[in-house]
Amino acid sequence: MLSMALRLVLPFLVAALVMALAVDSLVGDVSSAQAEQDALRVAAQAEQLVLEPGDLRGPLPDQRLAELDAALATLSVRQVSELKLYAPDGTVLWAADRRDVGDTSHRGDEEFARLLAGAQPSVSVRQGLSGISASTEREGDQLYETYAVVATADGTAGIFEIYQDYRPTVSLSNQLRSRILAWSLLGLGLIFLTVLPVTHRMQGRLRRQRDELHSRTAELDAALARAREASQLKDTLLQAVSHELRTPLAVVVGAMETLERPDLVDPATRDLLVARAAAQARRLDRIFHDLLDVGRLERGLTDARRQVVHDLDQLVDRTVREVAAPEHQVRATVSVSEAWLDPAQLERCIENLVANAVRHTPPGCVVDVNVAAEGDDLMLIVEDDGPGIPIEDRTRVLEAFARGPNPEHAPGTGIGLHVVAHFASLHGGDVVVESSATGGARLVVRFPDAAGASVPTAPPTPATN
Repeated sequence: MLSMALRLVLPFLVAALVMALAVDSLVGDVSSAQAEQDALRVAAQAEQLVLEPGDLRGPLPDQRLAELDAALATLSVRQVSELKLYAPDGTVLWAADRRDVGDTSHRGDEEFARLLAGAQPSVSVRQGLSGISASTEREGDQLYETYAVVATADGTAGIFEIYQDYRPTVSLSNQLRSRILAWSLLGLGLIFLTVLPVTHRMQGRLRRQRDELHSRTAELDAALARAREASQLKDTLLQAVSHELRTPLAVVVGAMETLERPDLVDPATRDLLVARAAAQARRLDRIFHDLLDVGRLERGLTDARRQVVHDLDQLVDRTVREVAAPEHQVRATVSVSEAWLDPAQLERCIENLVANAVRHTPPGCVVDVNVAAEGDDLMLIVEDDGPGIPIEDRTRVLEAFARGPNPEHAPGTGIGLHVVAHFASLHGGDVVVESSATGGARLVVRFPDAAGASVPTAPPTPATN
């Protein structure tokens, strides 16, 4: 509010200051010009002054000094404060103050020599003389000094000096400037008091409009970001799903087409084709379940249905066998007999972790699945001896549709680990991505209060639901 009011009255303040400076400058120029005009008039009168021969060659007798007193008293000079007459060598021949007569302090003065060397009388006006009282210095240095060349009938030249005091004129200038400033400040105060309420209302209105504009801009930016993110997720999902579905569908369709011709398939080949088709069908089932789970998890439609799970080793072994690939060695170790968690979500976590390890490691690698208790927490650890996950990607791989550092060599939907992280979160746990002892990937899923003393006493429950 104050800043706006100042912006409105600032031009008036600047105008007042400029006016005051202009008045001060104008009066100052008038003083200098007047001093110069007075000096020229003194020079003309001095030039017409008839000095007797020999007046400028030596000391003057008292009678002659008295005559000069009478002659110089006829001069009409504005603001004259002191007069002196100098011999060619700089000695004071006449002065209104007889104590200055005979003073030789100006002997050898270069200004005197320059003036006397001229072909005709000339004038030099200089401002800022020394010897002014201290009070005068505080009021302002407005004392002027004029040197004029004069000559006697025998052609001897001397210097006539005049002091002029323009401090009264400057004092008038200061009074005028002070009045201008005072009236200007009074007017500015009235303007400020008049403008202040108006600027207050205007600033409040502008602030509300600005806040509303910022709020709407933020809403539009957020909506645009959500739309852009949704579009990007859609493109990523379509690309990943189309790629992931193509391979298992091709295997299943090819196996079924071959089995339709029993004359070309022996029993061993038929069993192999059936196994491959079944494995790819299970892969398709996992993909569809992941897609459905992502939608339900994002909308908050899924929770953890904890129950006592007995024969935990059988659940883990069966899940590992269903998802294991023949070109990898997948080993399972279970040191806990029962747990308190959602068995279906535990199966999905094992499936996705093993499938992820198999997908991102070359054939022949070992994948270890370890289920153990750590206090009252159940720990699911899956590690491999593959290339591992870079440190900068270990947090990102748990996000939806995030893929590994080389997705062209290890394709996937990018939602498997995201589903695992969500299931762990539903149990109050988390997922930690780190390096294994061999440099591969090691993913640790923690299910709090799912083992040990946290398992309630209950009748045996089947391992699957």
